[in-house]
Amino acid sequence: MAIVLRFVTLDDFVKERFFYLVHVTDTCATTLKKELISVLSHYNLQVENIRGQGYDGASNMRGESNGLQALFLKDSPQAYYVHCFAHRLQLALVSASREFQDLEKVNNGKEYALLNHIGKGLNSFHHKALKSCDDLMKQSQHIDRLLHKQTSEEIEKNRIRLGASIDCIIWLTFQGCAYRGHDESQSSSNRGNFLEMLKFLGSYNERVKKNVLENAPKNAKYTSNDVQKEILHILATKVRNSIREEIGDAKFCIIVDEARDKSKKEKMAIVLRFVTLDGFVKVRFFDLVHVTDTCATTLKKELISVLSHYNLQVENIRDQGYDGASNMRLQERDLGITNVLCQALQQQSQDILNAMPIVSTSKLLLQQLRDGGWCNFLANVKDFCEKHEIEVPNMSAQYVFGRGRSRQPSVTVEHHYRIDVFLAIIDSQIQELNSRFNEQTIELLTLSCALDPKDNFKSFNIEEISKLAEKFYPLDFSSNELNILKSQLQHYQHDIPNHLKGIGTLSELCNKLQETGKSRTYHMVDRLIRLVLTLPVSTATTEKAFSAMKIVKTRL
Repeated sequence: MAIVLRFVTLDDFVKERFFYLVHVTDTCATTLKKELISVLSHYNLQVENIRGQGYDGASNMRGESNGLQALFLKDSPQAYYVHCFAHRLQLALVSASREFQDLEKVNNGKEYALLNHIGKGLNSFHHKALKSCDDLMKQSQHIDRLLHKQTSEEIEKNRIRLGASIDCIIWLTFQGCAYRGHDESQSSSNRGNFLEMLKFLGSYNERVKKNVLENAPKNAKYTSNDVQKEILHILATKVRNSIREEIGDAKFCIIVDEARDKSKKEKMAIVLRFVTLDGFVKVRFFDLVHVTDTCATTLKKELISVLSHYNLQVENIRDQGYDGASNMRLQERDLGITNVLCQALQQQSQDILNAMPIVSTSKLLLQQLRDGGWCNFLANVKDFCEKHEIEVPNMSAQYVFGRGRSRQPSVTVEHHYRIDVFLAIIDSQIQELNSRFNEQTIELLTLSCALDPKDNFKSFNIEEISKLAEKFYPLDFSSNELNILKSQLQHYQHDIPNHLKGIGTLSELCNKLQETGKSRTYHMVDRLIRLVLTLPVSTATTEKAFSAMKIVKTRL
């Protein structure tokens, strides 16, 4: 059995190479397949990569049920069978010679079988076989020659068209602009951002102009919605792979939020927070996933699917951050006390140690407002109403609630506004802060403050730092490593404050340790600092992702 391989090289040349001559015990299809696979496997040529089969036409080769081509199609559905053109011509001539033995005896030779076989049109079987034979005889007409000549020109034009489309998509994506237009027909005065941008590029580049839009083939314009999505998918994959390389083996935090897009589909935004090898804290938007519903099990399933695809292990997650602050917006607008906390938490440079004092002061101010702020608050409201000519109700009057016969006076107007509105809002806000920062969270953050480098490491405490590692990060420190950490902290206490002065944040400290090489000396301390830095401060990045989504994904 002779084996020939046909393929296209990296430089776009078609090659046919005689590969092997194999002895076979018989010519049944199963034996031929077994020997053929044996040869291919020996040279690490996978059967799944076969994209075509060519045989001489024998039944054991071309049989649609049990032939060799049928057996290979079961293993590789894209290994399409094409009958050899040279053998087709031979079989056609043999068949014709058998049928046309008594040509002169039929109708005086005017309509005998040979003329019927030849046919009157150029598309007859005979003419096609003759043309195939003629092409095989001419070197200049060989498929590889024609294919190379044709593809080199087409590849260049396709690259120009595709490159222009990619440039437009990248620019529009970075600017947060929608792609599609309401009317994208040629007669439209505004065909949408994408097509107008492509037209604009062509006006400054003659090579682009000659190959895009109406000057492009109808089957290779690279402007369809599917092409745009495919290009975006490729770019997004490259970005996510880059983020994955940036994370490396580091522990990381997941920050997740969900919202609906314009088409009413639920989307889940995934943001990763981690510390790079050179000690910088990074918060990266990673993916936007469609979810069928927003129940916890569905969100977890989709989240794990995304992380697993990029080989991010769930065991390396050290913190989680989710959105729960929507019910705080009314209080912020009415009271204003939490505005400082709100603004601070949205800063990208914010780390968890700097956020902790602001949370404490927010609770303190809210409690002070609750205990003794009603009179000043009421006076300010009255001044505002008088300034803008708004009628102020009589605070001593009875407050009536209900309708019709159910209307009942119960308390004064002042009592209603003070108890049911003023205190209720403050209590709700304090409760939410206590809920988000429960006892365990408070302890975690309080212990973490012992690493704070502010005021020349004034808060440094070996016992609290050791407790932090032992209680909250048992998976990251073995008992032996905890002993090493305590030993390193004793040296760290006297060494670092004298060499690294004027540092204000934990992230800055992590970066300086890396720059000075101290992270290798105090590698256990550096590990703990990186774990604390992964703690999420806010979900502002996910909210920004949804804002961008609503701009890009419009009803068009």
